[in-house]
Amino acid sequence: MSRLQTDADVIPADDLVSLLRAAQTRLTVITSGDSLALATSLIATCHAVAARDMLSSKMAAVWVDAFSSHLSTSSLSEALDYAINVSGAPMRLYARQPDSVGVRFEPNRAKAARAAGH
Repeated sequence: MSRLQTDADVIPADDLVSLLRAAQTRLTVITSGDSLALATSLIATCHAVAARDMLSSKMAAVWVDAFSSHLSTSSLSEALDYAINVSGAPMRLYARQPDSVGVRFEPNRAKAARAAGH
C-alpha cells in the first residue's frame, strides 16, 4: 500500500445503530452511494436524510449549507425542501419508524352484530 492510500474506516450497520441509539441521535444525513440501504437500517433509531443518487462535492456543500441554515428556524421537512430546491441534490427524508406498531385490527362491529343475529 502506498503512502497516499489509507484504510477506510468501516463499521457494521448494526453497530452504528447501537452507537446512534446510545447517543440519542435524532437525525443522520447520509451522502454515500449505499445511503438508502443504510437509511433503512437507521430509521428504527432516528430520522435519516439520504442521497438517492451520487452527489458532486459542490452540490453536497450547497445542500449542507442550505439545510443547516434553515434547520434551526424551520421544520425538518421545510429545511429539507429548501435545501433540495437550492442545491438540486437528490435527497430524501426517511422518517423514524417505531420498533413496533401498536395498531390493532379488530372485527367490524356491524359485521359482528349481523353475524350474531342482532
